[in-house]
Amino acid sequence: QYALPPNESAHVKGYAMDIAPPNAASWLERNGRKFGLCRRYADEAWHFEYQASYKTAGCPTLLPHP
Repeated sequence: QYALPPNESAHVKGYAMDIAPPNAASWLERNGRKFGLCRRYADEAWHFEYQASYKTAGCPTLLPHP
């Protein structure tokens, strides 16, 4: 109910990662854009996704949990 099937997961597709400990996730939220990494979900401070466009366009608005 709360997890995507493996073939739909951004983690399995290779462009999402969960970051720990929390201070590392905080650092990445502040600095990740220059690497193309942005936090994507409002309620998941640890979940980041990569898109090359984030480097130039910036991070998109946070999404509610899917």
